[in-house]
Amino acid sequence: MAFTCDSRLVLGAEDHNAVRVWEARTGKLLNIALTGHRGKVSGVAASPTDPKMAVSCSSDRSIKVWKLDRGVCERSLHFTSTARRVTTMADNGNVVLSGHFDGRLRFWDLRAKHSEPVHEVELHTGKEIYSTTASAGGGLVVTVGRDNAVSVVDTRTFSLRSRLSAPTFEAEAWATPAINPSATHVAAGSKDGTLFLWEIASSKPSPGGAPTGAPSSGAPAIVRLRQPKSTSREQQGAAVVACAWSPAGLPLVTGDRLGGVTFWGESGS
Repeated sequence: MAFTCDSRLVLGAEDHNAVRVWEARTGKLLNIALTGHRGKVSGVAASPTDPKMAVSCSSDRSIKVWKLDRGVCERSLHFTSTARRVTTMADNGNVVLSGHFDGRLRFWDLRAKHSEPVHEVELHTGKEIYSTTASAGGGLVVTVGRDNAVSVVDTRTFSLRSRLSAPTFEAEAWATPAINPSATHVAAGSKDGTLFLWEIASSKPSPGGAPTGAPSSGAPAIVRLRQPKSTSREQQGAAVVACAWSPAGLPLVTGDRLGGVTFWGESGS
């Protein structure tokens, strides 16, 4: 899902080869379905500067650039490895990032006339990238991969800044991480219902051991949080599949496989 930058429309990727569009104020489904992909649409993102522009990626191995006011595809970018997610950068509306099955994070410049990525960063030991999330202020993008690690990439230098993991962290295939507004911490959910928090980079050791320098490897989680206040053992063990941090800093909100939503505050619950 994605909001346009004017908060007027909500965009949703769907299995039926399309992106659906709703009016945010009324919840009305608009008659502007963005069709043209030849496979399931796995990700959608809106331009941070143009409320009439959005991008989507699909199992047909393409990224499409859409004009929302006309409901038409303005441009298609093709690649050799399927992309699961696509992301736009808050500090540069012309740059699109895509995370791929081959473990590469690809950077696309929509101003370029050619249809090749302008940069590629190899992550997650060549294993599938499950998701990509950009920081609110730009400059960083966070990925979660099949190797059960979280990678933090500096988008200005196209380099790996931190690699974060934990012994019991196991990423769910559709897991969406979150980066806090000050871009100092990352949250990601695990298959066993645990929420993990990491410090992106620090010159001091994190609680429990090794330093989390840049780039760090196997940095311990700062906090492991279990889903609270549930009488259901099944609910407590449900995979955490989505995280979102409030622009104000707190709360941090998570969603799990069984439909549970948890709001985390300063005390961790």
